[in-house]
Amino acid sequence: METWRGFNNYVNQKYVIGENHFVRRRKTTQESIMKYPLMNHGRTNAIESLYFISEVTGDEEMTISKSAIGQQRSFIDPQAYVDME
Repeated sequence: METWRGFNNYVNQKYVIGENHFVRRRKTTQESIMKYPLMNHGRTNAIESLYFISEVTGDEEMTISKSAIGQQRSFIDPQAYVDME
């Protein structure tokens, strides 16, 4: 997808705060959590989380809580988004 060209350059351990919290196979990878604020459509967090996981995984039955997304986002260094500019 043209929109995300070069995005994977920023999916890197150096942008994870603390220990690597993205080592287990989960619903949310470092890449998907980094895309979350960029894919935000201005809806409520509850609705955004539902649409986000279905868009990223392609599985409309999979759910994830907004608190789980928030917790995973707390492990991403904001410098990653600054460096993307």
